[in-house]
Amino acid sequence: MQSTFKIVAIGASTGGNVALRHILSHLSANFPVPIVYLNRHNSAEPGWLAQDSSLPAQWAKAGETLATGTIYVCPHGFSCRIQADDTIHLIKTQPSPSTEARIDPFFQSVAERYGRQASALVLSGEGGDGAAGVRILRAKHGTVLVQDPRSALHPEMPSAVLATGVVEHVLLTGAIAPFLNRLFQM
Repeated sequence: MQSTFKIVAIGASTGGNVALRHILSHLSANFPVPIVYLNRHNSAEPGWLAQDSSLPAQWAKAGETLATGTIYVCPHGFSCRIQADDTIHLIKTQPSPSTEARIDPFFQSVAERYGRQASALVLSGEGGDGAAGVRILRAKHGTVLVQDPRSALHPEMPSAVLATGVVEHVLLTGAIAPFLNRLFQM
C-alpha cells in the first residue's frame, strides 16, 4: 500500500540539528517523499545532517522542484515556503536572534499546498515558533508529530506545540524514524 503523504516538513531551533541527524540515519533508503527542514536558529550543513543517512541532502534552492526521498535544508537567514507547483520559495529573514516567526509560515505553506497529505514534525528548540503553523496544518487535516520534550535538548518549542492540543503523535527521539518508516509504509 502506498503512502498518501506527499511531504515531511520539519521545524526546529536549538538542538534540532542533532535530533534530526539521528532521525535521518534511521530512515529507510526508499523514503517515498521529500523532507524539508527549517531550523530557525542555525541550519546545519546538509552533508553533516545526512552523514549517516542513505538519503541525499542538499541546501534548498529557490525555484527547485521537490524530489522524492531528498532532504532539503533551508539555508540560514532564509525561510522556506512550498509553492502550489511543488517548488521551493526562499524568503530572506531578519538576522538571528530574531523573534520573527519562520516555522509558522513554512508550515502554513505546506498546509495550503498539501492539506491532508502533509505531515509536520517539530523538534527541539527555544520559543513557540511552529505552534500557530501546526494549528493551520491540522485544520487542513494534515498530521502533526512532535519530539517528546523529555528527549529534546530545548523542550520549549515542542512543549508550545503540544500545548496547542492538535498534536497526534508525541515521540521520543529514538522512536521518530521507526514511526515515520511505518507511517510512510516502508
